Amino acid sequence: MSNENEDSLSSEILTQEERDTITEMTSIAMGAAGSTLGILLGQELDIPTPVVTEYATLADMDIPFGDEPKTLVMVQYVKGIFATSVFIMKNADIRKLAGMMLGSTDESAGPDLTEMEIGAAGELMNQMMNSAATSLASVIHEAVEINNPEVLAYSSDMLAQCLPQILMEPLIASQIQLKGGSDPAIEIIELRVASEVKEQVAKLMSIQPDDGSGGMDDGAVDSMSMDDLMGEMNQPAMAGRGPAGKAPKGNANVDPVMVRPVEFSSFDHQPTIYGEENKNLALVMDVTLNLSVELGKTELSIKEVLELTRGSVIELDRIAGEPVDLMANGKLIAKGEVVVIEDNFGLRITSIVSPADRLRGLS
Repeated sequence: MSNENEDSLSSEILTQEERDTITEMTSIAMGAAGSTLGILLGQELDIPTPVVTEYATLADMDIPFGDEPKTLVMVQYVKGIFATSVFIMKNADIRKLAGMMLGSTDESAGPDLTEMEIGAAGELMNQMMNSAATSLASVIHEAVEINNPEVLAYSSDMLAQCLPQILMEPLIASQIQLKGGSDPAIEIIELRVASEVKEQVAKLMSIQPDDGSGGMDDGAVDSMSMDDLMGEMNQPAMAGRGPAGKAPKGNANVDPVMVRPVEFSSFDHQPTIYGEENKNLALVMDVTLNLSVELGKTELSIKEVLELTRGSVIELDRIAGEPVDLMANGKLIAKGEVVVIEDNFGLRITSIVSPADRLRGLS
């Protein structure tokens, strides 16, 4: 992407404060998205600060990634923030990510993505952008939601269809890199309309800290300084305080709440669950529990799950005729054999966990 007009365009499209704010906002959102992606791929990812570039017209921007095959992913923010982002990625990078996620890569595949790779790309971007939305929600102090990302083949017509305003308005491009180990960085280019970016920045800059009463002060809304905003973005929330660790505005003398883990009594040496020491159990005897019968377990890779079709057979880790497990809220309490009672399945209990062990499991 060309940056030769960047300096001249900065003063016409974004102020320096707006530029710094949107860079920090993108960095935080992509940092959260990268953490989620790293968990999905099983490796730690490093995401340098995004490079934000402004263009007065679409014609001023070079075609992303030149002639290499590429794909569009359109993400629409539908709550909290109302905007559309279009992400452009090389097909080779999408195939690499999909291969890491599915456990294999089709080396013989052509330049176009397979249906499975498109599905994997959509799921990866969905997980990433939901994490980014959660991160942004902590900044603006209200819920942020997105639609399911749409994965589309790249073309200038498709780009204009995703962002119609891009033909008439300035645009903002953010160049994002995902670095993992010694592998070459995966590049993502995010395109947004300048007017929507300015609206997001204006909303961020006009945020008033919560006064702890659930509403705003009666006076005029105070604009946050750039330093306050950056601190708001980067500081984690604290218990007993306002959003992002700020003390409630209307009660500056409130002491921080001390938080410590709850200490429960041990049930390791109980002689019987009905003894004198357990007489308070009567208080919870009418609490209902969800019972389930577990036939067996197995492990499948994401690739194998995506390949399941009607009629597929999954082999479990239990021999036919072996007792099945009776679970209460996910805890083993008994074993038994499956029987048929009229038209329904049932379970005949053959062995049961001791009362003390059952109690420990349910605590």
